[in-house]
Amino acid sequence: RLEGIFVPFFGRPAYTLTSPVKLALASGAPIVPTFLVREGERYRLLVEEPIWVEMKGSREETIREYTARWSRVIEEKIRAYPEQWAWMHRRWKTQAPETASPVGAGGIE
Repeated sequence: RLEGIFVPFFGRPAYTLTSPVKLALASGAPIVPTFLVREGERYRLLVEEPIWVEMKGSREETIREYTARWSRVIEEKIRAYPEQWAWMHRRWKTQAPETASPVGAGGIE
């Protein structure tokens, strides 16, 4: 299982990988959000502002803050181009312990 934490995504806690932030912390390189947007028969590459990861407080706090930040950028692009979004896995399958419902009580497996 890949390491992640729960951060808000479309108003719900979503298990999100922390590896982009950890890699940025270790390398000093920014996270550069990029997206392909279909425009008829062609695609346009959108390159967002780099997210420079800086230690703010503890390592855990820094990882949480920047994981939430890059997740918000993805959410913004999905809101801007919802007809082009295809998620290949169940984004909210893994639930935070405080929000999980028992199976059989309306919970999502």
